[in-house]
Amino acid sequence: MSKANSYIISLDFDGVLAQGFHLKVKYAKKWFGLDLEADQTKEIGFNELVRKKGLNLNYDRDLTTKLNAEHILEFLIAPNLIETLTKMYGEGCRFVIVTSRSDRFLYAAKLFVENNFGGLIDYIHNTNRGSKNYLTTKLKARLHIDDDLKKIIQLVDTPLDLFYFRQIENKYQDIQSELKNRIYEFSDWREFYRQWSFLKLVQQAIAKKYNLPNNMYHCYEILKIQHALNHKQRERLVEQQL
Repeated sequence: MSKANSYIISLDFDGVLAQGFHLKVKYAKKWFGLDLEADQTKEIGFNELVRKKGLNLNYDRDLTTKLNAEHILEFLIAPNLIETLTKMYGEGCRFVIVTSRSDRFLYAAKLFVENNFGGLIDYIHNTNRGSKNYLTTKLKARLHIDDDLKKIIQLVDTPLDLFYFRQIENKYQDIQSELKNRIYEFSDWREFYRQWSFLKLVQQAIAKKYNLPNNMYHCYEILKIQHALNHKQRERLVEQQL
């Protein structure tokens, strides 16, 4: 995939690389006459809504299957996303998708990536091949980005830096106070880049202080040290070592 000194970042697909909120709202209205609220564009909310209305509809069967088959290239890309990934690629980052999409829907994700991220993202893996924990560890990723807070929380015991991409569908999902030193949050990709740039300096400082090669083979040693520090301690470490 990449050289040993590459900074590998894993990204979720739906809600991170591909924005489908507007399509779900649009086609739920067009196909079923439903006016979806933000939480009803997700599986649990949608299925609860149609159950209450007595409709024989299913999120997977009737909404997302058709969207993927006929409208995948209508999904949107968040503002500043491609510009940010391009900049980070030039700084040594390499990107891989780790998604919960089943094999059935993986082809559509690949088509979207080929059309929009060609040259930036070459690899896509789904959890049919193993959990996100397993896949990110196998790929030696340093950082994972997801828009599903529950799935991010499942990774807090890993050495990964974890980023929560907050947007309209998940605006009511807040990071618990005890996890705010462990999970970072952003809503704009320029904001993510600033946070990542600081963490990169922290990791360089840790590598220097503990005489560790700052590469994929030692990244988890570095990250474990980083996660034991609070923000002020990280700032002091950067000032001392750089």
